Amino acid sequence: MGVWGQYSITAVGSANTYIQNFNTFAGTSGTVPANWAWSYTDYNPGGYYNRTSNYSNQNSTYALRESSSSTDIAFGSKNDGSPYTLTFSVKNNTGGIITGFEIGWNVEQYSASTNATPVAFSYRLNAGAYDVVNAT
Repeated sequence: MGVWGQYSITAVGSANTYIQNFNTFAGTSGTVPANWAWSYTDYNPGGYYNRTSNYSNQNSTYALRESSSSTDIAFGSKNDGSPYTLTFSVKNNTGGIITGFEIGWNVEQYSASTNATPVAFSYRLNAGAYDVVNAT
């Protein structure tokens, strides 16, 4: 993973809402949103991959969308089947203890077959061991 920043939590409460829909992601390393890092470094050919286009068998990172006129973008890849990580980093700059943190996401499957889209969520505190969250 390359060098990347951290989302700074500077106050407690609802003022720390963060939303990322990836609609500005264009399938290039330079358009991965701030505070995010992707462990798969292949962006060639990258760019946009439209569900309505001809199937591409080329491994890469893509901005997935329904068609060339769609503005709803999903972050995705076609790769060799190895597990890769999309990481969002957060730093507590409140000077106090954070007693709760909520995160949610939508998973969109863009596939030419019936293969499942596996998604796992894990977290770690203070560079400790990763804990896996059983989410559905």
